[in-house]
Amino acid sequence: MVARLAGDGDPGRATAAHRLRAVRARVRGVTGEPPCGARGDTCPWRRTPDRPVREHRAVGYFGTFIYRDGEWRDHGGSDRELVVDIHDSDIATVDYRPAPPGLGRFYLGVQPRDYFADPDASRPVDVPAEVEAFRQWARQVLGTAPPHEDVRELVAEEGGAAEPAGDFVEDAAARLLHLLGLPLPPALAEVTQ
Repeated sequence: MVARLAGDGDPGRATAAHRLRAVRARVRGVTGEPPCGARGDTCPWRRTPDRPVREHRAVGYFGTFIYRDGEWRDHGGSDRELVVDIHDSDIATVDYRPAPPGLGRFYLGVQPRDYFADPDASRPVDVPAEVEAFRQWARQVLGTAPPHEDVRELVAEEGGAAEPAGDFVEDAAARLLHLLGLPLPPALAEVTQ
């Protein structure tokens, strides 16, 4: 599994992270709230001994987790694996293999096409078909299938809100892994507990 911060040597990630920070800055500017520290308070992302890691949100969480052959791995590439890629605590891409043609990828949180207001940012997702194909994958690869309704409520709909309501997407990813009966990768467990 690979956990990284924005940029981390990958120009594509740096560009996306830069765009997300710019959007968040514009949203904060619209609220009229003064910047952190201007009111005599402390910034929410400053590390303090009593504040858990998950509240440090100057930059969201980035992590890629690959499950294959009964354990979490550092590298993918198998024809039978699950890959969960978390982007800035807002979008999680879930890839599973093998999958029927045209399926094998869905999103938790919000779809990239909605988050970036760009239909080319991600392909359209047939949510009911993806949920059923994912359940079939789980049954075939893991030997158990999570309940349809439980998976369905986690999958991001097209046209969804620009920000997931109330949760960081790593919490939704942890719930999905729990539904599959998989242990959390240590880096994900650290930010969800």
